[in-house]
Amino acid sequence: MDKKPVKPQIAIKTTAQPFAYPLKQLMMELEAREADGKRELLGYGFSDFKEMNSLISGFRKGNISLILGSKNRLKSSLLLSIACSIIKDKKVPVLYYNFNTPIMDLLYNASSWSSNLPLDTLKKAKIMGNSTRKNAFQKSLDEFSKFQNYLHLVAGSQISTPLLIENEIKILKQKYKSKNFVLIIDGLQSMPSNEAISSKILKIESVVNSLKSIALSQNIPVIVGAAITKDAIEIDEKEDNERIKLSDCRNCPDIEDLIDFGFVMSKNWTNSNELNNQLSQKAENIQKDKDYIPDMEVIDLHLDTCPVDIEEEQSVQFMVHRLNGRFYELGMAFEQELQNFNRIDKLVTEIIVREEIEFLDIDPNRKPKKKKLESNKQNTQNNQMSGMGDMGMMAGMMPGMAPKQSQQVSQPKKEKVKVSLKLGS
Repeated sequence: MDKKPVKPQIAIKTTAQPFAYPLKQLMMELEAREADGKRELLGYGFSDFKEMNSLISGFRKGNISLILGSKNRLKSSLLLSIACSIIKDKKVPVLYYNFNTPIMDLLYNASSWSSNLPLDTLKKAKIMGNSTRKNAFQKSLDEFSKFQNYLHLVAGSQISTPLLIENEIKILKQKYKSKNFVLIIDGLQSMPSNEAISSKILKIESVVNSLKSIALSQNIPVIVGAAITKDAIEIDEKEDNERIKLSDCRNCPDIEDLIDFGFVMSKNWTNSNELNNQLSQKAENIQKDKDYIPDMEVIDLHLDTCPVDIEEEQSVQFMVHRLNGRFYELGMAFEQELQNFNRIDKLVTEIIVREEIEFLDIDPNRKPKKKKLESNKQNTQNNQMSGMGDMGMMAGMMPGMAPKQSQQVSQPKKEKVKVSLKLGS
């Protein structure tokens, strides 16, 4: 009698672990802490931005952190700066997928930050044949050497699904022989989902859920940059006290329910106007052109959602070079504006001493700057509709809004300004 063929046994692996396994890891961590001392951060630190780093205790494994904001707020530059800082601090590999900005643009920006060469000079002028420029550029190469072997910049495409990215992470972990890793996604709305989904809202929710699964299964922090709606962009460009929220995330108003940390970037108009006033005054004090000042602004990074061990609705302030996207951390926002103004003055003085900005000589032949004609009437109407008594006082500090007769507050001009970084010839 013929025997029936025996079916081959298929080995099935399980990822389930008994409770004793994570408990053993916990005990090892506690023992290590006894030997090494108190643990300062719960996640990967990024000491270039000390206040933000301290606020969230680093980017934590298994968590997904969102930074929401308009493209005008230079979100990509902030994400790249964070990536570089994490690597310099911890030598942790970072996989950075950008779905919006060309990789070479990011590289030029980073070169401008670290070399103090104007972005336009880096993109157009001869560098290696000019000794001053070459030496300055060498500074950026020296800075890049601190993280270049750990940073992987990838231009995202319509095949860059969460599934493909997770496979990339596994490969890179094997390459570095390390479980430590950070994933950054810049351009949430442009990232494809694992499966074709016609609804934009459902597609983004699917992508975020997939990224959260990656954070948990790979035990890594995931940092995501996302865009805001058109209405929110208009809100962010208005000179009033209204600001955007997490619910202004484009095509995903319920994003807060899907993430662990949620930051919102918005321009602080009052402090930005004060910054421009100070730059103009400092230029005038040294007999330089007070109208052509570096194009800079103050941005608030609001923490709108977070784990229960952190207090919500705190804000970190940054001063930003709009031309090359360099971020300078000012610190936690003060309730008293005078304290914020004094801190801005201190930082501006420091970067002038470091020759990271320079003012132009007065040139009577220089073409006058074109003024942007804003509707003063509209700004006045917005003031009246707000019903806020202090807005009338703020009018004297905001361009395009006429101050009351009793106020003696100088008005900064609201035209775009050119930046001039220090460069020897």
